[in-house]
Amino acid sequence: MSYYKRWKEGMKNITPLQQLHAKMVGHYGGALGLCLATVVMLWKGVWYFGVFLFFMIWLQAWEALGAKQRYGNALEMQKRMEELQKESENGGVEDGVRI
Repeated sequence: MSYYKRWKEGMKNITPLQQLHAKMVGHYGGALGLCLATVVMLWKGVWYFGVFLFFMIWLQAWEALGAKQRYGNALEMQKRMEELQKESENGGVEDGVRI
């Protein structure tokens, strides 16, 4: 019971950046699993199911790419926000020059 309570609290405190990273890793793992399943299906002679799995891999790959781009954008935005916060703490003065 306490495990679920801690899990629920942890999920409430997850940042969007952590969520994007987990999503990206999950898509890569899913694509890898689907690749292995496709190889097994083709090896067993169930080519028609292999075709279905191929298109599932395609979807996973596109979702992973999109998650990777969103993750990169979020990192860039976080970096820029930190820079802006430092500038505002300095009163708009950087290296002795008012910005």
